[in-house]
Amino acid sequence: MRVELLSLYGWVVAAMAALPVCAQQPVSQLMPDASFDHGFAVVRPLTYTNEPNVDTLDFYIPGKQPRWNLIQWNTRYTFKNPKRRASRHAIVYQNRTKRVTLTEDHELTLEIKASKEYLQPRKYGEPWPHLLIEQPFANAHVHLNKYSRLTVSFDLRLDYCRNGMAKGTYDSGLHAGQTPFYFYVINVNAESEGYRDAVWLGIPSYDSREKGTSDQRHYQWDIGTSTYIYTISTREAWGDVDFLDHQWHSTSVDVLALLRDAISKLQANGYFQHTRLEDMAILSMNFGWEMPGSFDGAVSIRRLSLEGVEK
Repeated sequence: MRVELLSLYGWVVAAMAALPVCAQQPVSQLMPDASFDHGFAVVRPLTYTNEPNVDTLDFYIPGKQPRWNLIQWNTRYTFKNPKRRASRHAIVYQNRTKRVTLTEDHELTLEIKASKEYLQPRKYGEPWPHLLIEQPFANAHVHLNKYSRLTVSFDLRLDYCRNGMAKGTYDSGLHAGQTPFYFYVINVNAESEGYRDAVWLGIPSYDSREKGTSDQRHYQWDIGTSTYIYTISTREAWGDVDFLDHQWHSTSVDVLALLRDAISKLQANGYFQHTRLEDMAILSMNFGWEMPGSFDGAVSIRRLSLEGVEK
């Protein structure tokens, strides 16, 4: 009996060894320079043209072509020739209303003092200051038809946010400080009737108008970019957290699943009738501060990743 059992064991091992090995699906890191070492090209504050950038912020690998842009829409104090300070643990660029810090551990902090940007409380229809990092995927667009899963993940910490509105001037319908994260996704199939259909996919985090996190998704038309915005809820991205605890919080989101929901929602309301998920590609992403009110704030981000599992 012992001999028979040993023989059976040997046969099973041999049979398993002869089975074909299932190849693992390739996983690609699609976020160039996620550690921000190559620095930022500082975009002009009020133009969307191809004019040269204002400046370049060098960090830990100077002299390289930056893969990131620093967006400073509607500022009165352009981030040109900012003061640079370097220590053992961090590099800091600063001017009157903005500060950008990168630590040796690749934690990036964006700080803006919008209370110094406004001459008077913002009125309806007026623009507002931004301080954003932007990743243009350039010619290497992230084509969604190549992936079975696309996961974005990062850690975020709200360092502070203060309302600088004078007493009696604050209007929650007009004024806020918020830290959105967006992907710009567009139909790139020239043979599709929906060619150039586009949507901003939003992953919200801190918003000064909210207490805790919301469980509501939103979609709306963005007048500034003439594009639909589809924003998931803060709770499904972050859980039941309080950003005012000033601790690190983490999110990991399946971009493909969210875009599938976004297209379905838009189609149910009569839009995107000729666009499929497979027609689309991510052209860019951005993250940081939008200040439609006289708020001051700093937010930090680390461990930013966009991983694609190829089909």
